[in-house]
Amino acid sequence: MITPVALPTKALAARVRFIRMTPIVAVMITTCRRPDGLRRLLLALNQQVFQDAPPIVRLVVLDNDAEESGRATCDALRPLLRWPIHYGSESRRGISPARNAAIALALATDPALDNLALIDDDEQPAPSWLDEMLRIQRDHAADVVAGPVYPQFEHTPPDWVARGRFFEPRTHPDGARLDYAFGGSVLWRASLCREGGHRFGEHYGLIGGSDSEFFTRLHRAGCKIVWSQKAEVLEFIPPERTNARWLVRRMFRTGNAGVLVARDLDGNTLRTNAILFCKALAWLAIGAGQSAAGLVAGKHLRVTGYRHIAYGLGILAGLSGCRFEEYRTAHNAPHSDRNVSPHS
Repeated sequence: MITPVALPTKALAARVRFIRMTPIVAVMITTCRRPDGLRRLLLALNQQVFQDAPPIVRLVVLDNDAEESGRATCDALRPLLRWPIHYGSESRRGISPARNAAIALALATDPALDNLALIDDDEQPAPSWLDEMLRIQRDHAADVVAGPVYPQFEHTPPDWVARGRFFEPRTHPDGARLDYAFGGSVLWRASLCREGGHRFGEHYGLIGGSDSEFFTRLHRAGCKIVWSQKAEVLEFIPPERTNARWLVRRMFRTGNAGVLVARDLDGNTLRTNAILFCKALAWLAIGAGQSAAGLVAGKHLRVTGYRHIAYGLGILAGLSGCRFEEYRTAHNAPHSDRNVSPHS
């Protein structure tokens, strides 16, 4: 945990470039009206340490506020930081338009850019975060590297929140192969966006799910996703997220966005929709049982049941064409949509 066989000539050339000793990395931050979080994150990035020669780093801050409220924070910190800040803005509200604008700005900073990394403005990386990401990428010849995000509660949450483990981070053995990744702490090869043309789906902008679809699509295209357990990040959880209403609403949105993800990846077919419908019924039944048992076992199980019911209802709403735009307002938009599983 954080304390506060021979290759063809062209392939060989690409491989030599991939493992060169001094990679160039653009660390992208999408932000929206969180000056304190942005400042904390930039200062934490400034404290990154490396076992060997450090990479060449560009900090890319993409402001999703039309008034460019994050510019003042960047300008104030610019003289204090060891790496240059490239600031841009995107007036269209939504996570995916902001991320795509960040990718465009990052690629424009250097034609030789090797890697893109993404971290949120409500997070703080461990000092070895970037070094661990690059180590796993190098050691495993990974196309994408993802790492754990641990909760840091700004106020002590109710006991039932801890018992329900609602903010439990995903963990895997270091170097494990995955078929998914999320946007809160991830690094991937820039060529996937530069030559491959991959971008986040902008139709997800206000509902979430774009990172799930993006990285699953890369996996299905043959990209190797590897876990870096030591690339730790803290996510600061405000008190307004540690209540039943927020937790249930988030799971409704997760189910709702999951319909769009499934249709984009597998096609809007009878088979896809039938699987989603059966999945919704299953989670409704599971949730009903858990919420009933929670009358005896306690609030943590009741809320777990309510969340699974909400997940099923979110799927049904998505199948009917309803889209829940949770991220329409800035205060609802932690610039991450990594919660896409009913188990999270």
